[in-house]
Amino acid sequence: MHIVANKKWAEKNPAAAKLFEIMKLPIADINAQNLRMHNGEASQSDIRRHTDAWIKAHQSTFDGWVEQARKAAEK
Repeated sequence: MHIVANKKWAEKNPAAAKLFEIMKLPIADINAQNLRMHNGEASQSDIRRHTDAWIKAHQSTFDGWVEQARKAAEK
């Protein structure tokens, strides 16, 4: 999956642009999420719970993405 953003918007939002550039989710994790949604766990609260669980399980990766995004905003 690729995130697409308007160039002008990305220039005005360097932290988000950097985050979009470096985030990479394993296809197995994407497939697992899609299966959960297909099996009925598709409410906003379900998706938030899934997201929170993924972040917790991959906290160091997530924190690294956020740190790189913050640094991009400081430039």
